[in-house]
This record gives sequence, C-alpha cells and structure tokens, in this order.
Amino acid sequence: NDFAKRYYDEGADELLYMDVVASLYGRNSLNDLISKAAKNVFIPITVGGGIRTVEDAIQIFKSGADKVAINTAAVKNPNLISDLVQRFGSQSIVVSIEAKKIKDRCWRVYTDYGREKSELDLFKWIKICVEKGAGEGAGYTDEHYEKAGAKLYDNVNDLYQSADIITKVQRPLDHPTEGKNELDLIKEGTLLITFLYPLNYPELAKECALKRINVISMDAIPRTTLAQKMDALSSQANIAGYKSVIMCANALGKIFPLMMTAAGTISPAKVVIMGAGVAGLQALGTAKRLGAVVEVSDIRSAVKEEVQSLGGKFIEVAGAEDMQDAGGYAKEASAEFLQKQKDLIFKHVTNADIVITTALVPGRKAPVLVTEEMVKNMRPGSVVLDMAVEFGGNCEVSEKGKVVKKYGVTIIGEPNLPSLVPTHSSDVYAKNILALLEHISKEGKVELNFDDEIVKGSVITHNGEVVQERTKSLL
Repeated sequence: NDFAKRYYDEGADELLYMDVVASLYGRNSLNDLISKAAKNVFIPITVGGGIRTVEDAIQIFKSGADKVAINTAAVKNPNLISDLVQRFGSQSIVVSIEAKKIKDRCWRVYTDYGREKSELDLFKWIKICVEKGAGEGAGYTDEHYEKAGAKLYDNVNDLYQSADIITKVQRPLDHPTEGKNELDLIKEGTLLITFLYPLNYPELAKECALKRINVISMDAIPRTTLAQKMDALSSQANIAGYKSVIMCANALGKIFPLMMTAAGTISPAKVVIMGAGVAGLQALGTAKRLGAVVEVSDIRSAVKEEVQSLGGKFIEVAGAEDMQDAGGYAKEASAEFLQKQKDLIFKHVTNADIVITTALVPGRKAPVLVTEEMVKNMRPGSVVLDMAVEFGGNCEVSEKGKVVKKYGVTIIGEPNLPSLVPTHSSDVYAKNILALLEHISKEGKVELNFDDEIVKGSVITHNGEVVQERTKSLL
C-alpha cells in the first residue's frame, strides 16, 4: 500500500498489479490492496499478467479491479480477448501487443484492445479525407496520413463538398485562400464537429442552422464519467496550463527554484494562479515541479483540497461555498463577491513574480480579476499571463494576441495556448474526436440519439434548428 501511495503521489494514472506479485503474497494481498487503495481514492488499479480464462477475469473484477491486463504472448486461446471484450466491454480490457505483431503500428506497442479494434472498424466503414499539409505544423506529414489509409485533397472546396462529417478545431472562419467563409463551403446536411462556443457566439449557431449544417460543439461535451474520453475542453486546457507556466518562465528574469550557492541564496519564484479548473491545476503542478511557491485562488471552495494535494496554498474567499454548478463549472459571481475577492488577492498579486489567470464562465465575458491598479503595484519584471483573453480577459490591461509591457510588467495575451504545443494538442484532440465518433456511429452511420446525455448536451443544431436549450435561449 505504501508503494501504491508513492506512485500515485508521483503522478501515476494507473497501477498494473502483476500476478507474479499475487503468487508471492497470495490472492488475499490483492483484495487487501484494492480495498485499502479504494478507501484512499488511489484508483484505478489494473490487474493482469496471468489472465488465462474468462473465469480468471471474473475473480479479478470481484476483487474490485477497474481493468484487467493481458499479455498476448502468454494467451493460448485465440478467442479469449474477444470473449472478454464482449462480456466486460472494451474499456475494461488492456492488452499488451508485441510490436512485430502490429508491424506498421509498431509505435503503439502497449494499447487498449477496444481502441485498436474500434479504429479498424471505423476504417472499415468510414472513408477518411484530409487536406494536404493539414498536419505539417504538428509534425504529421501527408505521408503519415496516406500510410494510415486517408485520402488527401489539394482543393479544400472539393474536400468540404465530399464530406459527410467534418472535424476541425476552430469555429468556421473566413478561409484564407478560398475568399469565403467556411460555412459557405460546407454542403447541407453535413455534421460539423468543432469548438463552436455557441454560448459566446449564438448567432453563428443560428447561421449553421439556417444552412442546415448539423453541429456538435466539443466545448459542450458534458463533464461526466462516460464522456471523459471525449472531453476536449479538458484535454486542451491541460496542455494550455502547462504551456502557460513555460511561457511565463521564459519571460521572467528569475529562476523558479530555491538555490543555495556560494554567492548566496536565491529565493524561489512566487506564482499566483487565478482559477483552479483543469488549466489552473495543471499550471499549479507544472510551477511546483519547477520549484516555485504557488498560491491559487478560486471562487469554488470545493477545489481547495485539490489545490493542497498538488502542493499549492489556497487563497480562500469567504462565501465561496456555493459558487459551483452541477457540471463542476464556476457560476457567474456577483459584483459584490468579485470585489471581495479582488480586495483579498490584491496583496497576493502585488507580491507575486508571476500571475496566471484562467477564470472563464461558459457563455459570459471573462471576469476581471487583475485590475490595472494591481498591475501598477506589481514589481517591475513581473509577468501576467491572461489565459481568458479570447473571451474578454481576466486582466484589465491584457491585449488579445499580443505580449505588451505596462508599468514594467510583461503581460501575455496569447488566446490559443494549445496551438503552441501542436503535436500533443493534436494527439489528444484526435483521440477525443475518435471517442465521440465511436459513441455516435454504428457501421459508418451516425445515429444521434437525443435521449443520450452526451448527444443532448453537445448537439447544437440539427435538421435546420438550434436544438440545444442554452443556446436557443440566447437567440
């Protein structure tokens, strides 16, 4: 149990409990480990190595394991994997596959069987078309796409007209070479999957409906357990949180960690993070790993334990107990509460070397948390990074798409941080899209079941109408 705790504390996502250990300590030790780990929220635990039959797996799951892992080299029954997947579901079975057995997929030596099988099923039913040069900035060449079975298009108009489903990152914009908006390139009846942000751009949703373009907005995927693997908002925010700290470190004229040298002691950098969502917590973890002292402010007191578990100090504002909605997002705060928050954090911000703001409220202008007066009172050479600049900004003097210097403070207004880490941003977003396509399609045919919470929450327009209630209420 001490080993389990140590590895989870060091950032492990899962532990693989091999049967060789069970044989040394007895099966009771497995039950003991899982039950104690679960009590301490050290989950999930993957158990495997010696699974030979479906009955073996049943016993493992009865012990409380989340998944079972199988080494294909040790499996004699060729139907075992499919039998297990059919009985327990693909997300419960993890398979170790030798590289030589997958040849052209040899970079995926350890893979989830359900994921591999689903990809093959998708390629069986769905034809993949890619714009030439689309992946170059992220390190994915046209040759990579062709090798994976995709068809490349030179002409973007032909590409859009050939597609029944279009997946992209940004909302439809004016195309740089075609001289028209992307909505005018998409044919009627197409399913567009993108970050539309309909609560911020409701008129764009209305225009999609008028053109009879069906839209699934990735920012509207509900934050539920079932939808986790499709949650692109979180996957991109994770990367943005990491990159925000790296950019600030580059702009700051100091180092992050405490250093004791022959020339004297260097104090650690002080970082204040506004907002403890996915981006804020990743920024906290990254800054701590670099050696900074980190304080975090959030209007939701429920995140206090998460902040402290990552080594941060929580700046608590009185009255923050009920500032979180059912979906885990921050509610829009009152002017009185925001003023109380500003008064409290004034001294924290003005004593900081770096301030990173991440606060967003869906469908609303980002709240101003760092005022011009605060910036004036910060030490020269300090850095502010406004992650909410695209939606109005948390810093009163930040400028969208610019790095400016005001009152001796560097203010970074980068609106698209994930694009600065293109390889991994593309990698995780592709997996989000794939998981969504698996969820809504069967044998190549999209089936939008509006009784499904994921479909109901994320489909914005359908058959010429705006169907999502929150977006509809804004029109």
